[in-house]
Amino acid sequence: MTYEPRQIERLVRLLAERHPGAQGLAVDWVPPQTVRWWSWSRYASQSQNVGEWPTFASADLSVVSLNKVRAANRLALAAASSCTKPDGELYLFGQNEVGIRSVGAFGSAGFETVDIGAHGRILRWTGRLTEPQPSLDEFASRRELEIPGVGLCEWKEYPGCFSEGRVDAGTSLLLHALEAVSAPRRVYDFGCGTGIISRVARQRWPFADVYGSDHDALSVAAARENVPGARFVLADGWQLPPNWAVDLVVSNPPFHAGKGRTDDFWRALVSEARAAMDSAGELWVVVQREVPLDPVLRTSFREVVRCASSGGHVVWRAREPLP
Repeated sequence: MTYEPRQIERLVRLLAERHPGAQGLAVDWVPPQTVRWWSWSRYASQSQNVGEWPTFASADLSVVSLNKVRAANRLALAAASSCTKPDGELYLFGQNEVGIRSVGAFGSAGFETVDIGAHGRILRWTGRLTEPQPSLDEFASRRELEIPGVGLCEWKEYPGCFSEGRVDAGTSLLLHALEAVSAPRRVYDFGCGTGIISRVARQRWPFADVYGSDHDALSVAAARENVPGARFVLADGWQLPPNWAVDLVVSNPPFHAGKGRTDDFWRALVSEARAAMDSAGELWVVVQREVPLDPVLRTSFREVVRCASSGGHVVWRAREPLP
């Protein structure tokens, strides 16, 4: 989610005026320390209280930060309303760059604009919260997914999970390139999503210990069902078990925060992989063609090879981590 400090200031001031003394729930954003609200998010970077679904007592009002993935917004709003009193208020806010103006333009969707400024808007839902609210189970989907090297699999997903309903082009290219890898002992799937790469690893190397991490609690929950025998953990970044020397790291790392580009994820991936690998370890990563990964890899590994490219994606292999 993307928001500016100025917008948070406007939001907190407006709600304090409209609802003095109210107990609020912040969904997918972190309220200032001066505001004693509950907070919850499915994303490890967006709240100290992270999980698959909020479990708080009834709030007087709930405020959701707009996600650029519209299906994820529906889930977040449902989660917020499930924790809000029947006579409570539900708000949605966000930056113009992630599409808050298009939400506010549709009065039939039940939202009215209550504030404009700081490159964004604050909306209030005009409906009532007296109807039974949906649970997380109602948002789960199961479908058949064609995975290269595995075939058709029954696959569980939630709205907002990466590459929902398909194997994206970058992951597909990486999976084909990984056919050149001999049997590893320990595989780490960084940014595992719903477990597509991990599923292939379990099938291709049945005796390997496969471990994955992701910052989205719902992706991790789905991966645990999709990939029996693998282990998955919720983490905002790199996280391995203690004293776990990995010999194969694979990743299709994220490159966006909101609608903006970021290099934080893949730079952390390169740095942490170098530190965690044994001397024979390998890093395989797929990136968009314009990402300047090559020079960063060469500062951390002796051998760097461009293994495959197609369309807008490139697969890099790095070996022999430098001290």
